Amino acid sequence: MTTNRQLQGRPVQPPAHIALQPICDRDFRHRADALLYRHSATAQQAVIIDPTHATASAVLLAIYEIGITQLVGDRDLLIKAPLAWLTDSDLLPTADAQLILEINASDQPEPRLLNQLVLAGYRLCLSCEHWPLNDDISVFDAVKVPAAIVEHEETRLAALKKHFPNLTFIAHRVTDLDQFDRCRNAGFDRFQGFFYSAPTTLNKMSQQGNANRQILLRILQELHQAEPDVQKVTSLLTQLPQATLLLLKRTNSAGIARVRQIRNVSEALMRLGLADIKTLMASLLITDMGGCSGLLLPDILTRAAFCRAVSQSDSTLDVETAFSVGLLSHLPDMLGISTNDMLQQLSVSDEINLALRHRQGAYGKLLRLAEAYEAAELSPQNRGMIARLNHLYLHARAWTQALLNVL
Repeated sequence: MTTNRQLQGRPVQPPAHIALQPICDRDFRHRADALLYRHSATAQQAVIIDPTHATASAVLLAIYEIGITQLVGDRDLLIKAPLAWLTDSDLLPTADAQLILEINASDQPEPRLLNQLVLAGYRLCLSCEHWPLNDDISVFDAVKVPAAIVEHEETRLAALKKHFPNLTFIAHRVTDLDQFDRCRNAGFDRFQGFFYSAPTTLNKMSQQGNANRQILLRILQELHQAEPDVQKVTSLLTQLPQATLLLLKRTNSAGIARVRQIRNVSEALMRLGLADIKTLMASLLITDMGGCSGLLLPDILTRAAFCRAVSQSDSTLDVETAFSVGLLSHLPDMLGISTNDMLQQLSVSDEINLALRHRQGAYGKLLRLAEAYEAAELSPQNRGMIARLNHLYLHARAWTQALLNVL
C-alpha cells in the first residue's frame, strides 16, 4: 500500500488532485475511466515533476481515500504505471479486478516483471505510440494506441486481433466523430478522447457547501413549478455569485447571444431556456458537493439530454418534463438522500413524482428505457431502435460537453 512516508525524499510535487476521463465502447457506453494526475483543482493538464510520485499520490487519493467503487462504480479504472513505480512493491496497490495498470511500451518492461504482475493478479494495458512489434503481447489485457495511427495502417489492427482475439484494443486521443468512426470501422473496442468527454477534475468539498446546497435546492424547486417565479429565482441567485456568473457566461456564449450581450440575471433568465437553467443549477448542486459526485456530472447531464431527445418523437410527452425526469433521476444518490426526501423538497408535478418514485407512467417508461440503454440491457434484435438511440445518445453527449465547457 502507498503511504505518505514512502513518498518522502522525492522531488517536491504539488499536492495531488485527480481527474477521470471516460472511455466508451463501440456503442458509446461508458465502460472505463482513465485516472489522471492534476497538480491543481483547476489544471487542464498535468505538470509532473516526478512521475513515480505523481502516480503514487493519485493512487493514494483515488484508491485508498475514495475507493474504486465509490470513484467509478463497476467500471474499470486505468492507471498510468511508470516503471519505477511498478518495481517498488511498497507503492503498488492491492490487485483488484477493476484495476488496470497502463504500462508505456517505451519503458521496455522486462517480461519477467510483467509475468510477476500477472501472477500477482494485476491486469495490464500496453500503451504504445506505434503498433506493438513484440510477437507476444498476450500477457496484456488491453493495448492502447493513438487514434491517428489508424489513418496510416488500417489493416494492421485486423491482423493483431486475429492473432490475439482476447485482447481489448483502445484508441485514445480520439478528437472528433469522424476519427471515432474510422477507429470503430477498423475494429477498435474502446475509445478515449475529447469526442466523448474531456477529463473531469475531482474537486475538494466546498466550505460553504451546505448553505449553497439549500439555496440551489430552493432554486430547483421553483424552476420545477408549473409557472416559475422569475423574481424569486433572481433573488435566490443573488446569494450565489458563482451561479450568477455561470448563468451570464452561458447566456452570453456565442451559441446563445444574438443581438446584444445580456447585462443582468433577469435578462439571462428570460433569454436562456428553462432546461439550460435547470441544468446549470443542478450542475452547481452536484459540483458544490465535491467528492466524486462531480465526476458523475457528465453522465447525469447526458441522461437528461438523452431523455429530452427521445421524447421529441412522442407528441404525448413534454420535452421539458422529460428533461427534468432524466436530470432528477440521479440526484438522490448524489445528495445522499432518498428519492422521497428529494421530491418533498422540490415539490415537482405528479407525472415527475410517479416516474421517479415508481418508474411508472409515460415518463417512467421513458426513464426505464434510458436506464436499460445505459446498462446495455436492450435486446440486440431491436437493431433499428438501438441505432437511433445511439445517434441520440451521442448528440446528448456532445450537448453535455459543450455545456461543461462553461462550468
